[in-house]
Amino acid sequence: MINKNRLISLFTELVSIDNPSRHEKEMCERIKKELDDLNISYDEDNAGELIGGNAGNLYAYVDGDLNAKPIILSAHMDSVDPAVGKKAVVHPDGLITSEGDTVLGADDLSGVASILEAVRAVRESGKPHRPFELLFDVGEEIYCQGIKNFDFSKLKSDEAYVFDLTESIGTAAVQAACIIAFEAHITGRAAHAAFNPNDGIHAIKTASEAISRCKLGKIGDTTINIGLISGGTATNVVPEECIIKGEARSFQNELALEQIELVRKEIEKACRDNGAEFTFNIDILFSAVNTPKDDITVKRFENACKENNLPVNLISTYGGSDNNYFMEKDVKGIVIACGMSTVHSCKETSHVNDLENTAKIIESLLLSDI
Repeated sequence: MINKNRLISLFTELVSIDNPSRHEKEMCERIKKELDDLNISYDEDNAGELIGGNAGNLYAYVDGDLNAKPIILSAHMDSVDPAVGKKAVVHPDGLITSEGDTVLGADDLSGVASILEAVRAVRESGKPHRPFELLFDVGEEIYCQGIKNFDFSKLKSDEAYVFDLTESIGTAAVQAACIIAFEAHITGRAAHAAFNPNDGIHAIKTASEAISRCKLGKIGDTTINIGLISGGTATNVVPEECIIKGEARSFQNELALEQIELVRKEIEKACRDNGAEFTFNIDILFSAVNTPKDDITVKRFENACKENNLPVNLISTYGGSDNNYFMEKDVKGIVIACGMSTVHSCKETSHVNDLENTAKIIESLLLSDI
């Protein structure tokens, strides 16, 4: 029932719409037109105002004919920069690329287009379908700022399928790591680097001593990194301040926090040895989540893949997504591959067959009565 040509036409049209984070208004309006054409009522919230954007999260509930639990189908409306002036190029072999000077936007317009085509195909077929909810959110690429501001009390479902994964079709992430950011501000004492350098307390040197003692990289299933360091005002001034920023990821929040604490202790020791002061802040961007492989959400996905002769691959991921927030709100979910590769770069691609198969999976989910 999936109309491949219509799906590709919709995908390429969506790609042509500018959609950087906080600037999703035109994309949101185009999706509204699609829902209007399907006679699906929707609501746009005020998340855009709250995050400094020009569009909110788009939500819809559609009743069903089957006596089955409702499910959520979700994808985000924004893409990473450069996301202005995008154009999809469909190659003879089915590969889809941008023109090379922007991202393609398959992350996550492949998910958006596949969901909309599957819904249209099911509605056109007249077949009984389960009740479902649609959630197209803004600001996902800026650490899920849109869904953070969504009113979860609107939801009737406690099961979510998030189409936002870079893997082969038939793959779903059932486990995702936490992402915990940390930031240290080291304060020393400024002095002239030539006339009285010994009167100063060198903040960058202090930070460097701490970093040199930190164990970074992969430690078991936990990763920790210091990715940004900044400080100083001029080459002839002993720097008074230095800022260190990093992150840890793990499938257990506690393990990530343990590694961050080791970094904090090294900074504390370096500051004590050099007479500097520091502040240290932690921000839990995503909590670790895990959906058991025997959960009905996973089983339903596996059945949808088998119906379409697609291999099933259940994985863990170190990437964060909207599903982390669904899970925090007691909505059991998985993140599903939907036809995106080499994302967050101008070499991003999709493929006609991947988009079609993603839509077929969604179609099967909607028609399932379990």
